[in-house]
Amino acid sequence: MEFELAGTTHKAVQGWRFDTNGQEPLKQQLIEPSEPQIQTQGFFEKIKNQFNDLLKPPDKEVEQRIIYLDGKVYPQNNMPNIVKNQKYNILSFVPMVLYQQFKYFFNLIFLLITLSQFVPLLKVGFLFSYVAPLAFVLILTLLKEAYDDFQRYKRDKEANSQEYTQIGKDKTVQLQSWQLKVGDIIEVHANQRIPADLILLHTNDNRLIGWRN
Repeated sequence: MEFELAGTTHKAVQGWRFDTNGQEPLKQQLIEPSEPQIQTQGFFEKIKNQFNDLLKPPDKEVEQRIIYLDGKVYPQNNMPNIVKNQKYNILSFVPMVLYQQFKYFFNLIFLLITLSQFVPLLKVGFLFSYVAPLAFVLILTLLKEAYDDFQRYKRDKEANSQEYTQIGKDKTVQLQSWQLKVGDIIEVHANQRIPADLILLHTNDNRLIGWRN
């Protein structure tokens, strides 16, 4: 079989190279086929995806939940309907505030310089001139964060203590927002905060226009 080699002026016959006239071979050497080029584009991305699939936890089976109009839920859901926007508690307040301050580079540098003044060989000037500014800033920051978190606590308490009317089979009951649970049918009046995700069942406002996002 004869065929022209792309980009050359020679012919190939059964792996031997001849000149264009088909005479004696130019070299007694078999033509070795070039190795196929391996497509590496996307290879590392594929390995990364496979590795992520191994680390990804298995999907949890979604369990069917049945909600009855009398407030009963199967299986039971004991998650409280509590609004909590506080950032700190008694134990985490000081550590978290200090972390938020010294996670920045320049604040950390200033702290290290202040601590270095406790080493006699590195001491420069009065120790008070280093410690006082740092302590003043930290005290103001702690007071500000404590005040802000206390305000968040008051707003959460006010939201959780708002009362709503729960409609039962034979009677209505006044419940606070944190006492509501999945399946409860409640009344929400005008200008009243929506306590949770609700499905509108009835309204006495004829101007209401329903929509869906």
